[in-house]
Amino acid sequence: MTVTRLVGSGPFVDALTAGLRALGHDVAVGDVGSLADPPGPVDLVVHVPAVPDGPCDLVGMTPDAWAAAAEAPLDEALAVARAAHPLLAGRRTGGGAVPQGPGRLAWIVPTTTLGGAAGFVATGAACEGIRALAKGAAKQWGADGVVTTVVAVAPEAFFSGNDGFSGSDGFSGNDGPRSEGSLSGPALGRTGDPEADLAPLLDLLADPRAAFTTGGTLVADGGTWMAP
Repeated sequence: MTVTRLVGSGPFVDALTAGLRALGHDVAVGDVGSLADPPGPVDLVVHVPAVPDGPCDLVGMTPDAWAAAAEAPLDEALAVARAAHPLLAGRRTGGGAVPQGPGRLAWIVPTTTLGGAAGFVATGAACEGIRALAKGAAKQWGADGVVTTVVAVAPEAFFSGNDGFSGSDGFSGNDGPRSEGSLSGPALGRTGDPEADLAPLLDLLADPRAAFTTGGTLVADGGTWMAP
């Protein structure tokens, strides 16, 4: 059984949790503090950062508003990384003698960090910082048996169910922001369901045989952006 600790809250996290449990994961959900003193070994830590789910006025933002929108999610991601390292590093069986394989630390972010979106500069800044964190942690902690991944998903999936993600300024209600720069819809006809489409991807990443994806960003938006 894969032991998973998920840091985050909201409808997206709830659906992701349901999907992982359906795949046989032992999932506990909470804040950063929930990573302290787990009852046993942990295979996978997933962080869904609390980035703004609606557009922000870049020109009119105060320093405090910018700190809350762009810096706080990155601070939380750093705290998750620090708390996850001792859980995932040097995982052993048989009294600590035999390696179990690498533990996985994954972040899930919207693809607005890759393609950009009007009004989502703060979100993009936070998520690009998380991508840099994932790369640095992969380099620094690879020898400890810790691998990292960023999974970029469609904003329509990431912000699904959040009331703040709607309205004007280039946005279209429950469909999320228009796919600026995209000439067509998703190749698979949908942008991704957390339970049915994204949880299975995390299940694959938890397999030690997926270790060579460490430090990378996987785009899982049904073939919309197709960004590197």
